[in-house]
Amino acid sequence: MIRLLSAVILALAATGAIVWLPLAGFQALVVLLVFLGLRELTTLSGCKRSESFIILILGVFHAAILLDRSQLSAYPTLIVITLFILFLFYLWSKFDLQLIAQRLGFSLFAVLYLGTTLPAWAWIRELPQGRVFLLMAIAAACLTDTFALIFGKTFGKHPFAPHVSPKKTWEGFFGALVGALVGSLFVWWFSFQDAFSPWYAVGFAGLIWMIAPAWDGPRPRKIFPPPTTMPT
Repeated sequence: MIRLLSAVILALAATGAIVWLPLAGFQALVVLLVFLGLRELTTLSGCKRSESFIILILGVFHAAILLDRSQLSAYPTLIVITLFILFLFYLWSKFDLQLIAQRLGFSLFAVLYLGTTLPAWAWIRELPQGRVFLLMAIAAACLTDTFALIFGKTFGKHPFAPHVSPKKTWEGFFGALVGALVGSLFVWWFSFQDAFSPWYAVGFAGLIWMIAPAWDGPRPRKIFPPPTTMPT
C-alpha cells in the first residue's frame, strides 16, 4: 500500500511539473534531480566525501551546460576537460595507484550518466508533443513497478533472475508489461489522441517494460574498498 501510494504521489508531482512549470523552473528541477541522483549513486558506491563532492560539482555543471542546446558543439571539449580534472584529482589525492583507473572510470561514468541524460528531458518537453511523451514515460514507469509488485506477490512462482534479485518472478515481469501498457495508453487516451497512433503508445510501453527491470535490482554493494594512501 505504501509503495502504491508513493507511486501515485510521484505521478501527480511529475505531472504537475511537466505540464505547468515554466521552462526555467523545469530546468532547475532537472539540475536538482541530477544532484540528488549523483548523491545517491556516490553514497551507494562508497565514495569518499571528496570524491562525491567533485562528482556532484562536475555532474551539475554538465547538466547546466547541456540544458542550453546551443552549447552542444562544445560538449566533447567539456568531456575531455572533465576527464583531465578527475585525473588530477585522483593523482593529488594520493589514492592507491591500483585503484585510480577504477575510480576514474566510475567518476566519469557517473558524471556522464546523469549529467548528460537528464537534461534531455527538458529538450523533449519543448517538442510539439514533448509533454505527452514525458507523461507517458512517468506513467508507464510508475505502473510497471506497481503492477510487477502486485502480480509478483499474487501469482509469482517462477524466479526471473534469482542471482540478481531472488524475489523477482516471471509473473511479475509480465505484470509489469500490463502496467506499462495501462500507463502509456491512459496518457494517450486523455491527451492528444489525434496527434499520433496508439501503436506509438504501445511501442513506448514495451520499451519501458524492457528497460525497467535492469534498474530495479537489489541494493548495490559498495564498489570501492576503503581508500589507502600511497607509500611515501
